[in-house]
Amino acid sequence: MNKNLSRTLLHPVTGLLSVVLFALSASAASDEKFNRQVDARPGGKLVVDIEFGQVDVSAGANDKVIVEASRRIDFDDRAKEKDYLAAVPITLRAEGNTVTVQSRSKEAHHHFHRRHSTMDGQYTIHVPKNFAAEIATGGGSITGRELNGEMRADSGGGDLTFSHLHGAVLANTGGGSVKLDECDGATEIKTGGGDIHLRNGEGVLRARTGGGSIEVRDFTGDTDVKTGGGELTLQKIDGRIAGETGGGSITTSVAGAGAHEIELESAGGSIDLALPANAAADIRADTSDGRISTDLPLQFTDGNHAHLRGKLNGGGKPIVLRTSGGSISIKSGSGETAAR
Repeated sequence: MNKNLSRTLLHPVTGLLSVVLFALSASAASDEKFNRQVDARPGGKLVVDIEFGQVDVSAGANDKVIVEASRRIDFDDRAKEKDYLAAVPITLRAEGNTVTVQSRSKEAHHHFHRRHSTMDGQYTIHVPKNFAAEIATGGGSITGRELNGEMRADSGGGDLTFSHLHGAVLANTGGGSVKLDECDGATEIKTGGGDIHLRNGEGVLRARTGGGSIEVRDFTGDTDVKTGGGELTLQKIDGRIAGETGGGSITTSVAGAGAHEIELESAGGSIDLALPANAAADIRADTSDGRISTDLPLQFTDGNHAHLRGKLNGGGKPIVLRTSGGSISIKSGSGETAAR
């Protein structure tokens, strides 16, 4: 083939490749890094208020708050990406002993968005160990670790994970899961539909989910949980217990030598309760479509296969069990049953 002809045939292809590469380069996402710190003292408070992104807060130096953040904006339009980053900057300020990290627009910015829109963010923050935190993100996960102070967390839909917190926890997410490990203090949790898991805690617990399961293990304190339809697993609880599910099963065991007030209700699942054999309780159990069984030495005052009234060790704290569609089992809490 003629060399000039070959060059003529290849030239349009080379030009096309150049246009494609230029277009890809022009639509690349815009990245931003933020690394700053301010002086702080123990006993202060961290406030995080951001439109999007994951937030991780943990204990660090006792005299500083250190913020490392990154954002990636992809609107398929480099100019609009830069406009957004300029209009909604990350700021860090200290007023007294309150440190605020903010990245939230004062006005609606829908005009920034195109048909293709991706916004990712990551905020890693270290604060003095004795520090409270108030965190709000429009849609990322929140993690808090090793802090002594109140934790308030609100996410539009991300997961919430907390460990070794000493202080009240008030947490809400639009739909993510919530996990707590070795936290003590008054705890109030709400998720639009995710699962809730708590282990080795102490204090007072109130947990709500629109439909996920709830699992609480090795908890000392009053426990009040409710789900729209998931299972409840409440094992080794030393305190008053209130559990309700719209349709799942309930499995519960009591820690300690005695029993506190217990009220468990399911709209359609079974209920399995393990009690210490030496607990003193007045027991009332009802099922609409199942059977009731027990291996405890109850003094029956009334009952049949679907309704039971009885006293354990002469009577004591009230225990009420209700289900519309499952069986009820009341067993001794010794041995394998209580350990499940």
